[in-house]
This record gives sequence, structure tokens and C-alpha cells, in this order.
Amino acid sequence: MKISKYTFMFDENGQEYYVYNTLSNALMEIDKESYSLLFESRNTQKLSTADFDEDLWEALCINNIISDNDTDDYLKYKASITNIRKQRTGMHLTLAPTMDCCFRCHYCFEKYKEKKYMNWTRERLKTNGKIAFKKNYWACVAVAVIMGIITGLSSISGGRTGSGASQNSLYGNDGFSFSYHYGWGFPFAGLAIAMAAIILTIVIWALKIFVGNLLEVGGKRFFVLNKTENPTVGTMFDAFRSGHYVNIVLTMFLRELFTSLWTLLLVIPGIVKHYEYLMIPYILAENPGMDRKEAFQISKRMMDGQKMETFILDLSFLGWDILTVITCGMVGIFYASPYKQATFAELYAFNKAKAYEEGYIR
Repeated sequence: MKISKYTFMFDENGQEYYVYNTLSNALMEIDKESYSLLFESRNTQKLSTADFDEDLWEALCINNIISDNDTDDYLKYKASITNIRKQRTGMHLTLAPTMDCCFRCHYCFEKYKEKKYMNWTRERLKTNGKIAFKKNYWACVAVAVIMGIITGLSSISGGRTGSGASQNSLYGNDGFSFSYHYGWGFPFAGLAIAMAAIILTIVIWALKIFVGNLLEVGGKRFFVLNKTENPTVGTMFDAFRSGHYVNIVLTMFLRELFTSLWTLLLVIPGIVKHYEYLMIPYILAENPGMDRKEAFQISKRMMDGQKMETFILDLSFLGWDILTVITCGMVGIFYASPYKQATFAELYAFNKAKAYEEGYIR
């Protein structure tokens, strides 16, 4: 359990101690020891039932003073507001403070522009991502490195094999050169190399499907949690501990299969499907037991109208990719890779909030 982000704490001359939650509008007076435990938990995000009186613990939960570690209070609040808006039994008023003028005076020289309630920009996502990964720097670097290795597994292809005779030139101590042909001398060498390459490719793909994909989902979960918490590298293994191993493996395999099949038609459809399915690992990271059809549908809806902007967001990291190549990977390991992962976690957070608002996830 953790203390809610909407809980405020204050004391009266060091003698009376209070906690107040703006969502539930609950005000509670508590003892000094409980107040100290709650105050310290703001950094650790860890609260235990054993440290509190049973009745007090129940009251803290009921009044939303504390909440589950997996609960996003902000999204929970938005979901409740969305449900209120959909009710037809009464009239509700929502005050949304804004810097924009609410009037429409015909003589105003300011051009009014219709704005959507929610929107994201590359600058905002990248700024938030940079802040998120820097506060938990070394853990983010370690997770990004592991995810980079996983990505590398899927791009490894079989070794190049020769089909004709190859030639080596050797020079003896007497200065005379001589050459020999061994390609035709060993008729099964090419076949053996080809078989070894095929077996190696199968092993690599098996590792990617049955291990790598779960680590990828765990890595996404790490960066999603890193937005509001300080998770450890061990979070990467949550997918293995989720109890939904088969579902994650199958869903991620189908994602890669469908993307590959669309790519076979033409390159462009493959790119489109890549971005359409981009949110699937994040969805599985938070909902490992979700039906694969539902995961695909939610990802498709999340990315509706955003695929081009996300493609441009990807391109905005091109400069960092070039620097990574120039520095033999050093920039990528210690900055660019965790920066990019944290940025795309911000994109998922936006899409999830939007999904809650539109009501197609709960």
C-alpha cells in the first residue's frame, strides 16, 4: 500500500495530527506515531498493515488516505468523473480552469481556436521522460541495456555461407607464395555451416519468443512504474511471476507474426501495423491476463490517429542514434536508450488516460 497522491498531512503545533484526502473529502485525526509512518512512506511508497491499528488501517483504506501500489489515483479520479458525466439522472457541473478566454466577444482581436481537452506534444513527452529516467538513472540504464539485447536477438540473421570454392594465399619463409582451394575439397563444409546457421537462428528465435518477449513486457512495466515510483531492475521479471506466461508469450508472438505478414505485402503496411500494435507490451505489462483479442483492439484504438505523430516521435531520436553509432554505443547505453524508453512510457500513460476518459477501459 502507499499514501494517496491526493492526501495532505498537517499538524497543529506538534500536538494534533491530521490527514485530509481531496478525493474522498475525508479529514482524520491520527496519533503521532501513525502520522510519522505515513509521512515517511511518501518516499518509500511502502506501508504495512502490521504497523497500524486494525481499525485505523481500515479507516485509512475506506477514506482513500492510502491506496494499492498498483492503483493510479489520477486515472481512478478521471474514471469516476467520466462515469458521472454519463449519468442522465441529474445535472452536474465541472469547473475546468484554463488560461484560454471563455468568452466569444465578436469584437475580440484574438482568434479563437478550438482545442481538444487532452493533447500531447513531442516536447512534453520527451521532457517528462527525461525527468522520469534521471530520477532512477542506473536502474533505467540497466533495464534499457537488457531490452536492447532482446531487440538485438530478433535482428540477428544466419551467417553468410559461400557456394563456390574459396581461396587462401599463404606465404612461406622462402618468400614464395602458394595457394590452395578447399571449398571443393570439403563437399559437406557448406552444408554443415548452413545447418549450424539454421540451428543457431532457431535457438535465437526460441529465446526471443519464450524469454525475450517476457523481459520486454517486464521492461515496459518497469518504465511505466518509473513514471511515479522508483522500481528496481527485478521488475523486469514480473511477467514470469504474473501467472499468465502462456498468454503473454502467445500474444507477443502473434503481434510479431502479424507485423511480419503485413510487411511481406509491402513495407508501408508493416510500418503501419508496427505502430498500431505498439501499445500491446504496455497493456500486457499492466494486464498480463488480458485476452489477446482485447489487447489488440485496445492498442489499435489507442493509436488511432496517432501513428504518424508517433512515427515522427521515433524519428526525433535519429540524432541520438547517430551519436550512439559514433560513440560505439556508449551514448545509447548511458543516455539515449533509457531516455527513449521513458519517453514512450509517457506516450502510453497519455493513451491510457485518454482511454479511461473515453470509457473503453476500466
